[in-house]
Amino acid sequence: MRVRQGLSVFVSVFLRELALVSRDRNILMIILVAPLFYALFYSTIYMYKSERDVPIAVVNMDNSDLSRAIERRLDAHQMVRVVLRLPDLAEARNLVEQMKIYGVVYIPKDFGSHLSENRAPVIKVWLNTTRFLVSNDINKAINEVVLEAGSRHRAAFFRLKGLNGEAASVMADPVLPDIRSVFNVTDSYGDFLIPGLLMLILQQTLLFGLVLSIAREREEGTLRQLWETSKGMFLPMAHGKIGLYVVLFSAWAILFYGAVFWMFSVSFAGSAGRCGRSLIPRPGRRIFRSAGSRCVRPRARPRST
Repeated sequence: MRVRQGLSVFVSVFLRELALVSRDRNILMIILVAPLFYALFYSTIYMYKSERDVPIAVVNMDNSDLSRAIERRLDAHQMVRVVLRLPDLAEARNLVEQMKIYGVVYIPKDFGSHLSENRAPVIKVWLNTTRFLVSNDINKAINEVVLEAGSRHRAAFFRLKGLNGEAASVMADPVLPDIRSVFNVTDSYGDFLIPGLLMLILQQTLLFGLVLSIAREREEGTLRQLWETSKGMFLPMAHGKIGLYVVLFSAWAILFYGAVFWMFSVSFAGSAGRCGRSLIPRPGRRIFRSAGSRCVRPRARPRST
């Protein structure tokens, strides 16, 4: 009997909240328009999820064949583009500070000769880290080019020692890592951030809508009527009040996982079960089942004597 009353109160409050929201333009704007606006706005920021052709400068004080080869490979890399070749490091650093370029690669004098003498030269890099995603991409591109150049040099050295091409390559790189990305297969910061960000935005906007609904009831003096509708059963009343927003959360989440993720090419390679559970906010997973069996405490059974 108590369970049936709890379900009745839950449904009554749920429908009452639906009627209240449908006639309040401000709440409708928040729970129906704001989530879509923020989803498109923030997703557009990460539409280009990896940087391409980031402008950098090279200060080559060596001008050896190897240092010029490094310049060419940097310019050929998809993440960076060598826009300036400067003779002076101070001028290049000033351009970084003025944000006209995002990085400087400094190849010191005697770079090639140090390598020929099996001494480790140092390539210095200055990065504009105000945009850390860009600076990380530049750092990654420079590391790839420098490691490749070092591998080629070691292979050439071993060939001079009499090893054939394959053996020299093995000696140059005795261990080759085989790195495979799981889930975020594009290594994109956008794919990492957008799903969680959209769920956070959705949670906050719907919570704001709920708060506005409660404030509106307080202004209109209908909170007592809400309590009378609940017949003194607090949990079914609370669950009925927030139940509408849980349903909206699930509906918006389905839309985000479908249309928005497809529109912005967010990779989707996770567990279907976990994605399904995320369609309902954690507190709301218990709402509908709590409206019945957990809305009231079961009566204690008399002990048998």
